[in-house]
Amino acid sequence: MRIMKMDDITLNIKKLIKSDAFFENINVISAFPDKMKSTRLKQPVIAIGIDNIEMASDRIDESSRRGDICVFADVFLPTQFDIGMMEKIFSKLCTCFDSFNILSIKTGRSRFDSYAQAYVLDTVFTFNDNIEFGSENDE
Repeated sequence: MRIMKMDDITLNIKKLIKSDAFFENINVISAFPDKMKSTRLKQPVIAIGIDNIEMASDRIDESSRRGDICVFADVFLPTQFDIGMMEKIFSKLCTCFDSFNILSIKTGRSRFDSYAQAYVLDTVFTFNDNIEFGSENDE
């Protein structure tokens, strides 16, 4: 039985994505709140973050529960790249997430972000796993 530590979810997903040679020239980052940036993107970026988590009422043990984890992996593709690259990135992301117990994959049409001067594809991967929150004795 695999247990994901709450604090490591996005870190582990970033490592998983970067372990695929396809993503060698794609920047994989942890998403932060929207801010105006003065720079334009020069390479594709995948911003990873937790969209939401729904926990089951029954516990696995003292510090773990089963739950659905929704992770977003938003793809930013600068305009100098062929828009077809967006589909390739999305397809490879689906392959990376295949090692999880995937319940659903949600995406829509790409949109243009004028601040980043990039096309954006918002994606959400929902999977079910055991999640460890740590015990009260953890420091």
